[in-house]
Amino acid sequence: MKKILAMHVLLFLGFFLQAQKPEKVYSIVKQIHSSEWYLEQASLWKAEIDKDSTNADAWLNYYTANRMYKLTTNNKEWTNNKENVLSELNDIIKKCERTIPNSFEYNYIKWYNGGNNPENFPFLKKAYEIAPDRVETYDDFIVYYLLHHNNEKMKEFCEKWFNSNDLSQGLLAFGYNMLMSVDKNAIIFTNGDNDTYPLWILQHVKDIRSDVTVLNIHLLMVESYRKELLKRMKLPKLEIDYKSLKSTEELRHKIVKHFIDYYTQDVYFATTVNKSIYDSFKSDIYLEGLAFKYSLSSYDNIALMKRNYEKYFLTDYIKTELSIDMSKSVIDLVNSNYLLPFMSLYEHYQACEDLLHQNEIRNLILIIAERSGHLDEVKKDLE
Repeated sequence: MKKILAMHVLLFLGFFLQAQKPEKVYSIVKQIHSSEWYLEQASLWKAEIDKDSTNADAWLNYYTANRMYKLTTNNKEWTNNKENVLSELNDIIKKCERTIPNSFEYNYIKWYNGGNNPENFPFLKKAYEIAPDRVETYDDFIVYYLLHHNNEKMKEFCEKWFNSNDLSQGLLAFGYNMLMSVDKNAIIFTNGDNDTYPLWILQHVKDIRSDVTVLNIHLLMVESYRKELLKRMKLPKLEIDYKSLKSTEELRHKIVKHFIDYYTQDVYFATTVNKSIYDSFKSDIYLEGLAFKYSLSSYDNIALMKRNYEKYFLTDYIKTELSIDMSKSVIDLVNSNYLLPFMSLYEHYQACEDLLHQNEIRNLILIIAERSGHLDEVKKDLE
């Protein structure tokens, strides 16, 4: 009896220890976890470092877990004072430098923690030279060469990333539908990684909607990039009195307003963009799919939304998941952006008594709502 009891205890301890094994930590743009999970992983990876301070993989996961913990616990502080938050991680960088200075991991996180500071580019370059097949650097190279207006090198790293099969097919499909939501030669303002990189990849690698200019709002804050971009687009200079600015939000509004005032083609905002960006002129924006069009004249945007959905949108990837995607939690969240346009179309099909499309889009709405955690509220709206 004692032997059997001891065996059960050992089995329990084995399962407990197995549950405490650290897991690979990805950026929140690839996988979404709770802040508690990141805190736990930081502790577990720190234990691995304590066992072996030269464990480069442990250092990278330890840093990423701490970074994601700070991002998820105080997103407002991260948005407004990112440099200050990142400076709190400098101690990890210094300790990593003392133990594994010539590793891919140290050079990568040294760059990563610098917030795209061009002065740290030698660290990104060294990381790539050590391990050119590591996909972690590709997005940073894309941004670096974009900011330096080197389209050829940007295209090169877009191709590298696409060919690596690291990109989520769901996010590429979402990006495709976003590009199909805008008119020819338009500009579209985007917000973050998952509504920007997929669009660039599709444009540079597959030559899909290359006529569209994708403008990431956060990158437009970089003055040197913005000045050269305006010059290349043959738009007037934007003079900023930085001393008079009350917030970074005010700067964003000035930049967006400048493009709206002087760009002669259509201007769109991705549905993923924070509403505060266009709140002051919200009566002048019209939903056409996964993007809002800015227009001073009213028009039948439902007809264009209907055209985009029926003629151009990829939706099979929403209906049926044919592969295991490590970014499923991210895709489910991103796909919630379909709910607003699809609900509008549902009402349109209902009014037109188009039962075929009404039932089709209703099923899509329910799938998206369930996966994104909005099922109860969406069901009420449908009723």
